[in-house]
Amino acid sequence: MGLHASVATPAPHRIPADPELSESFILELYEENKKLIHYMAFRYNAFALDRAFEKDDFTQIGYLAVIDCAANWDFSRGRAHFRSLLFRYLQKLFQKKVTGKTNSSRFAIGMTA
Repeated sequence: MGLHASVATPAPHRIPADPELSESFILELYEENKKLIHYMAFRYNAFALDRAFEKDDFTQIGYLAVIDCAANWDFSRGRAHFRSLLFRYLQKLFQKKVTGKTNSSRFAIGMTA
């Protein structure tokens, strides 16, 4: 058994099969929340311990977070609340990338890594 056999690979991010969550809808959500994602990417990049990890990497994580949040959100509750969910999810993901751990175990969606 090789050294890499015990390392679990994360599931690939896929756009949900739900017709309401088409690629164009996901891109629309990304465009609506682009400023938030870029602001948080800039903010967390300043604290990143791994200097090889750049703002663009945080931005890519932000785009994948839009996909994860959209797959788990009930849009009948409104898009303003979706933005709040995305903000908290980005905080968790970015904090994990910066420190290697999160402060909250109560907030989990999609990504398990």
